[in-house]
Amino acid sequence: MAMPVVGSARTPMATLFQAKFTVNELLRTFNASLNSNILFSSDIAMLTYGKEDDLTGDDTYTGTAGATLEVNLGKGPKITGTIVPPFDPPIPISGGGTWASS
Repeated sequence: MAMPVVGSARTPMATLFQAKFTVNELLRTFNASLNSNILFSSDIAMLTYGKEDDLTGDDTYTGTAGATLEVNLGKGPKITGTIVPPFDPPIPISGGGTWASS
């Protein structure tokens, strides 16, 4: 696995999950559907991945959001973070989306 990369993860609207990380000077953004009608933000999120090819194209994810964010992507990367403000109990989240780079 590569070193973790710091970025952010949030729901800009209740049905959209978005995570942004700068990897090797490229901004990688994962825009995905969200199965739960919740709003949350993690301004300091960590992305752990094996290879950069895992951060391209379409992918799916499952996880939970509550006091912390824990997301497992289908290709292997993981996104974790602290949600502010936290909520309890944690809510299961899942969906699918696309990685973009700029």
